[in-house]
Amino acid sequence: MDHLPEIEAEPYDGGDFLTYPARRRFDPDICESDEVGWVDPSGYTAHDRTAIFQEWLFFGTLSEILDAGGVRLIPAEFVCGGCVTTRKLDYYIRQAIKSVNRQQGEEIIVSVSRIETVVDTVRRYASFRPPGAMAVTLGSVCPERWPVALSITILCEGLLMLVSNLPNSKGVLMGEQIAMVSNAVTGDGPGLMEKLLVRRIMDAGWCPNQIAGYGLMDASLAYYLGMLAPKIRMSHERCRPNFAACNQLQDNYMIRHADLCDSQECRMFHVDLQNLEDIINDGALPVVWVDEKDGSIKVVRRDPSKAYLAISHVWSQGLGNPAANALPICQIYWIWVNDGTLIRDKAGVWIDTLCVPVSGPCRKQSIRRMGSIYGDASAVLVLDEELLRTPCSNIIEQTCRLGCCSWQRRLWTLQEGCLNVENLYFIFRDGILNYWTLLESALDHETALVCTIPGVLSLPFRHLVFRLHYGSFVETGASLMENEPTWVGILLSLLETLPWRATSRSADETLCISTIMGIDPGPLLEIPDAEDRMKHFLHSLSRVPQELLFIPGPKFANIPGLGWASKSFLGTGIPGTIQNKWTTPTEKGLPITTDGAVLSPIYMSLAARGEQDLNTPWTPISQDVVAIKGHAEEPWSFFTVRDITLPSEGRLIDLSGIPRPGLILRHELSSSIACLVSLGQEGAVASNECLFGQFRALVSLQRMPTLCTQDGGQSIPILAGQLLGASQNWVVG
Repeated sequence: MDHLPEIEAEPYDGGDFLTYPARRRFDPDICESDEVGWVDPSGYTAHDRTAIFQEWLFFGTLSEILDAGGVRLIPAEFVCGGCVTTRKLDYYIRQAIKSVNRQQGEEIIVSVSRIETVVDTVRRYASFRPPGAMAVTLGSVCPERWPVALSITILCEGLLMLVSNLPNSKGVLMGEQIAMVSNAVTGDGPGLMEKLLVRRIMDAGWCPNQIAGYGLMDASLAYYLGMLAPKIRMSHERCRPNFAACNQLQDNYMIRHADLCDSQECRMFHVDLQNLEDIINDGALPVVWVDEKDGSIKVVRRDPSKAYLAISHVWSQGLGNPAANALPICQIYWIWVNDGTLIRDKAGVWIDTLCVPVSGPCRKQSIRRMGSIYGDASAVLVLDEELLRTPCSNIIEQTCRLGCCSWQRRLWTLQEGCLNVENLYFIFRDGILNYWTLLESALDHETALVCTIPGVLSLPFRHLVFRLHYGSFVETGASLMENEPTWVGILLSLLETLPWRATSRSADETLCISTIMGIDPGPLLEIPDAEDRMKHFLHSLSRVPQELLFIPGPKFANIPGLGWASKSFLGTGIPGTIQNKWTTPTEKGLPITTDGAVLSPIYMSLAARGEQDLNTPWTPISQDVVAIKGHAEEPWSFFTVRDITLPSEGRLIDLSGIPRPGLILRHELSSSIACLVSLGQEGAVASNECLFGQFRALVSLQRMPTLCTQDGGQSIPILAGQLLGASQNWVVG
């Protein structure tokens, strides 16, 4: 991977790594300026400083770490045509790991400590956000700064893998994410570097939803995706991080013919609807059969003694038909021929377009049986336009495209994939690969993948196996989930992947979720309205994760006792991992045990002023600020309160009209996510008292570091509260 032009500078001197800046009279921690003509106290321009950063943190890092591992660095192998490259980084890291592992006693302890010290230093300076020294916005004054910082960050991401493979490592750096680039499209205050990388990905043609689906994206993956344009070019003007409009069914839906077909001459195959309904009503499974002798096509009863294959596809890509059970014969022939490589003597092929009636009672029966239809198939074959144009030869490209493809962003395909992951197959341009073969290939290349694309390995695979994983996990009586129903663990993982999934019919959401969880969706099929289905689904659960309270999106705010509940889990952009803490909803609301504060107005002499210009007059802070502290002796911390109930908004919230507001924290105060409630009645909070609150909004608490006390200043009312402790009980209605 070639990253940037090499800046002409003095070569790294090979001396002590940590004291290199002092030898160059270079202060890496000073505050830089983007003013034209600015120089630092040593006379270095922004361009000069960037060159020194590169020599120290890129070439110096390589020299120091490889020397600790007894590997000789050839600097020319990291420069290619005037560009810095990490093409040989994988080779060097492998050699360093082998060399260190051969060391003994005190020697290996010293080497590992030396490597960890270097990586930790680079990690601090290469961060995309302050206090990372290279995160400064230099704009046109030093345009080479951001690519230099990028190359150092990518180097550091690869070196973190090295640390995790070293003996005697303290492990303090393992699992670090240098840059969470996807936050730039999920609205969590991106830095300049993140904005530049995400813009580069967008310019390459990727959908914002495809990017946001990577909850944590390293700089390496972001850079690679910017090079890897999607195979299918689409308009993303209406797409958002939490919603891919490009994959939604349109009124002018076009049924697609096979690539090599002359659609002018191709006929449509129409299913005999009466025959299809008779098969379904008899409890049999309809499958498509092609007579290879005369080319005739028909839908028949599946022979239970023979295997059948189920197709999983994205309807918006042209293999669906909203109006009739019909498809072009070219597509049916193409599917039949490709299926033959998986199952020779098959009973037939099941595809929803032809085997599920477009309306009527038999449609409901078919949807109710989806769990067994996909679960009992001898093979589930995934058809996705992006993958069909991707070769099998490059595991990195293959894995990236699998992680970004439309099939990974649809709700029905999530159901179809995870119901039978043991027999899941993906068809690529030049072959068909089993899920487990793909996973093994990625693991076989793990070092290369992590060195080159650290964040690419797990995401394309992780959410497909949770049903299989948690099923066995719960059934074997594992600690935290002992005596819990199987769906408990499945729901936890579902809530992490649903925010990046979508379906064209909102009422389908609870049908798919129920089927994945192993719950009969039959009762839901009798309820036509999507919101009524969600209410029924939530009421049917004996227990729910208490963090359902913190899922963004429209809430049932006007229904007593249900204000905590989301109307949908799709497209919400929920941050982080759902914790394994459960509660039982009541008529009054959702019981939850976590920290929080009751807010009351107190008078403080406070003001806000600029951090740099101490001569700027102080101005009173606004009334959308709250003050919180952990205990009486602590100083107050100040936060603005921003409404994030709907992910697209993020507006400052007016607290003045909320009777006795309270803030319920998702985790701890530093996590910034909280639920704003109205506690209604006035009065002191007694120890161990359960507080009842009416849901008002999900909010983010954004710390205000510039607030100061003003001696003799005007006292103004501020909503303030002391944290009640992690054992505080709440009920949110």
